[in-house]
Amino acid sequence: SRLAAIIIGVAAPFVALASPNDTHAHPHRTIAQAASPALALASLDRKIADFDAEESASKKELMEIDPQIAHAHAESLVHGRWFYKLTRAGMLPVGGGFDELVSHAMRVERARRALSSDLTRETKLRSHGSELAQNLQRIDRDRAALGSQRTAMDAARMAMADEARRTQAFEKAFDPSSAD
Repeated sequence: SRLAAIIIGVAAPFVALASPNDTHAHPHRTIAQAASPALALASLDRKIADFDAEESASKKELMEIDPQIAHAHAESLVHGRWFYKLTRAGMLPVGGGFDELVSHAMRVERARRALSSDLTRETKLRSHGSELAQNLQRIDRDRAALGSQRTAMDAARMAMADEARRTQAFEKAFDPSSAD
């Protein structure tokens, strides 16, 4: 009836029927012609449950990445100090001869590569942590929108049930076959 169309119209912008491989479906895609309000509610509940699962996985991963970032930062500091000490030697290795100069140059290059690798790893971990934090913010925002839609759909469903009860009571009251 008219209220069923309203429920589907209210839910359509916020419920997404995601494919099994689409774990990051955006909640503002439209429903592909929902057959009934019950299916729309079930789809909305499934999407909210998916957000809950995604949120818990992201929070767990974010908690695991913090110690990794701290360890990568500590390694960067150690290798940075090592690189600084080696480069600070200046012309001192020349006094040890050519072999000492080549050996020193190899140690400096090894320290530079280690420092570069540590900084790259730390940067990647920090950017991944930032992506996880942004993902959590998106999930919270989308879940709030879906929660309000769920509330609106429940209210519309209750209004439909009330209308059906009123219609049934009206028909029963004015039905000529049930006259006493």
